[in-house]
Amino acid sequence: MKTIRENLPYLLLVLIAIILVVITISLQTTIISNQQADGATGSANNRGLLYTLRERIGMAILPATLTPPPASPTASPEPATPVIAVVATLPPAATDTPVPPTEVPPTPVPPTITPTPVPPTEVPPTPTPVPPTIAPTPVPPTEIAPTATSPAPAPPTAVVPTPVPPTPTTIATPTNTPGPRADLRLGYLDRDDCKLVTEIIQVILEQNFKLKIDAVAFTQEDELFATLAAKEDQARVDLTFCYIDPSDRSYLQKYYGYVIFVGDFYEQIETKRFQILSNSAVKPPLERDLPCVYKFIKSFKFEHAELEGQTASAWLEKHPELVQSWTTCQ
Repeated sequence: MKTIRENLPYLLLVLIAIILVVITISLQTTIISNQQADGATGSANNRGLLYTLRERIGMAILPATLTPPPASPTASPEPATPVIAVVATLPPAATDTPVPPTEVPPTPVPPTITPTPVPPTEVPPTPTPVPPTIAPTPVPPTEIAPTATSPAPAPPTAVVPTPVPPTPTTIATPTNTPGPRADLRLGYLDRDDCKLVTEIIQVILEQNFKLKIDAVAFTQEDELFATLAAKEDQARVDLTFCYIDPSDRSYLQKYYGYVIFVGDFYEQIETKRFQILSNSAVKPPLERDLPCVYKFIKSFKFEHAELEGQTASAWLEKHPELVQSWTTCQ
């Protein structure tokens, strides 16, 4: 369709040229036939008027480059031949004047409109209600009434291993006369001031607190600490004042969970610190049932210079006020 629009001017020119050619041929044929009719009658006057009119029309449509035939009243029909030749040359003349093609303006393309982005609508978050905090109802601790039977050993504060303490091969015989078990059994070694301190404590517990005390002597550290850690009530000793830090730390690690400290160190000789060590099953009932005895054991202190060359009775005679301050219980 576009090609037909672009070539439409040329098609019109060709159509006009064809029409002109047809008209020219028709006029030439009419002129020739009229000339032949006029020659037959021999009338020169009648031929001259019609011939002149047709000749002028033919000259009007001839191109300017052709030379017209001379006008003569006596001309013969032969001049019609060059007219036919002229008609044959008419179609090329029609193409001499070029007609510029009609420019068809391009169809404008509408611009593409980019849609404006619409921002998303923000929905405010719905606040989550915080549940009210309910204070826990305090539960009063349950009081356990003390029983006359021997209490079970208190659980240790740390992870307790499960070593089975060896049963001592030899247990020293108590100095007192064998009989019912004493209220407290004190184990000791004859080293440094340990024996003298044990004797002083035994006298104070018997005289001031009216307790039955057994003092059990040992010759080896292994025997003393193994008996202190024993589970059987009749086989063990309850307390010892002969633990020396740091030389006896290996026994504390060996019997960890079966023995426990009571109070702080009570005497120091150079780098040796003497402390009280108890069977772990003895300390809780001692603290609960005999608080004054427990307070005394935790509070007494000794000076090494005052113990040198002394006996238990001699030291007690020299320090009655100190003993009184230790044993006072309110």
